[in-house]
Amino acid sequence: GLNSPLTRANGLDRHRVIFYCLIGFPGTTPEECFYRLNTIIELGMAPYPMRFWPLNSLNRKYVAPGWTEGLLYRMSMYYQTPYLWMSDSWENFKPGKKIRAVPLGQATLLGKEG
Repeated sequence: GLNSPLTRANGLDRHRVIFYCLIGFPGTTPEECFYRLNTIIELGMAPYPMRFWPLNSLNRKYVAPGWTEGLLYRMSMYYQTPYLWMSDSWENFKPGKKIRAVPLGQATLLGKEG
């Protein structure tokens, strides 16, 4: 896998590789996007959520059925900032909330207990 010692030894880690992950496109659910974003994190890489909008759209605020503007914004802000997903859970995250400093040794990945 991407998080193997061999892969890391060849310089492939979250500091060097970012995986773009399309979010909010028609026919997908937020849960499917959460799964993809969290899988990228579990593989030791950094996700970068990329919001979908139709090619013929003049407005970059397209919202597909089953999504909301708020959810798309929140998902983008949380997952494009490694400090956030390493130090706080998705459930606790609110855009604009003051982030308290967490000592490096205490930062954990989602779903992992230290």
